Amino acid sequence: MNNAVTQSLLLSMMMVSLSSCTQLELVLPRYSDNAIQTVHLVATDDVNQSTAVAVDLVFLFEDTLVTQLSKYTARQWFTERRQFQLQYPGKFVVFSYELVPVSQVILKPDKEHSKFPIPYQKAYKVLLFANYLKESPDYTLDISPFKKPRITLDKAQIDIVETK
Repeated sequence: MNNAVTQSLLLSMMMVSLSSCTQLELVLPRYSDNAIQTVHLVATDDVNQSTAVAVDLVFLFEDTLVTQLSKYTARQWFTERRQFQLQYPGKFVVFSYELVPVSQVILKPDKEHSKFPIPYQKAYKVLLFANYLKESPDYTLDISPFKKPRITLDKAQIDIVETK
């Protein structure tokens, strides 16, 4: 057989193999949107009507959860978080913080005391939920595209900027 015929046969066999897969994800690796290197959380003096605010950073390692939780409001997340932990063990990691007014937390991975889940870089998405007293607007952010976000929580909103 000549090379052209051999290549055609191999290509045909590969296409048949691919078409027999029910999901293309079985063949192609999942792309992670996560670029996170550090996270800097800052609470202003008037955050959440001058009271502490609960903040969850959620590292998602499951496509189903990415789709589902990306639609959730912060209120829904804090109400149903325990159920998700029971239903999807090992599919996500939550870091919970209670930020009081005029406080800050800097999260970054290090070799001795990793504050991020290992391997955090493989998380498909990283969501932030803030449990403000005021229900609207929604306090949910997808922080996955940021490398070094500085997230400032104030009286009634959350600001996010990329830092160097």
